[in-house]
Amino acid sequence: MLMVNRCGDTLLFETPPVIAAGAAVGGKKESEGPLAVEFDELCTDNRFGQSGWEAAEKYLQLRAARLCLQNGNWVQIRCSCDICVIPLWGSWTKATGKCFSTGC
Repeated sequence: MLMVNRCGDTLLFETPPVIAAGAAVGGKKESEGPLAVEFDELCTDNRFGQSGWEAAEKYLQLRAARLCLQNGNWVQIRCSCDICVIPLWGSWTKATGKCFSTGC
């Protein structure tokens, strides 16, 4: 179980959190820039095949989140949650295949 202590508005973790993976998804302008090679995925369509800006923004964020999970060696499972993941290393390698947040 994760041990967290509070000190005012600050959370003090027993084991400090780390950034385990990252991902970047960009549109047309990003693909034309000097940092294009740094993106995990680029699309020439700024709407990412979606009908509107809001749907495209949602797709972009979900795609980046899923790529980040893949880059961190996590696997997606289907359940009643929007996105459930089980890590493929450490103490979770013997996971039951159930969502660890809701148990579904």
